[in-house]
Amino acid sequence: MSLIEMKVGLVGTDEQGTPLVLLYDRSMTKALPLWMGAAGAQAIAQAIQKQNIVRPKTHQLFLTLAAKFNYEIKHVLVDTISDGIFLAKVVLGPASDDEQNSGAVGATLDIDARPSDAIALATFAGVPVLVSDTIMESAGLQINANHKIENDDFKRFLNGVKASDFKLDTPVELPPDEE
Repeated sequence: MSLIEMKVGLVGTDEQGTPLVLLYDRSMTKALPLWMGAAGAQAIAQAIQKQNIVRPKTHQLFLTLAAKFNYEIKHVLVDTISDGIFLAKVVLGPASDDEQNSGAVGATLDIDARPSDAIALATFAGVPVLVSDTIMESAGLQINANHKIENDDFKRFLNGVKASDFKLDTPVELPPDEE
């Protein structure tokens, strides 16, 4: 399995009002739409906009706890579709600036997560979002390589896209709303 580094394009809604995030690769030739609950989409949007949040939310709490145990997020990985639902992992490793405990902390940890939570954490932490090539082959979109994608283009795409536009080997089911 090879991995493709993705960037968060935009967070928006489809025609039915279902929140989604659109990931795209560095060359902007491939995109991956991921539908999610409103709370997950809001967390990703806040991370992208670097909003100053007065009280820590769950994602900041997770990052603070990881740091207290001398860990940091190395990357997140979207690598599985199970029963039509995307699954992700948050990959933690010893904090790189922790010279005192760098050997004592332990090995890399893979923690199962919803893609919305994993992407929010990656965005807050400034680490890569990786997607397996098999996910991109089955659920990704090809972007016209001769066309430079701009935010307005993404907005037009998001305004016109619906879940039924994408063909998967197995149907994608949206998780229940969060909170």
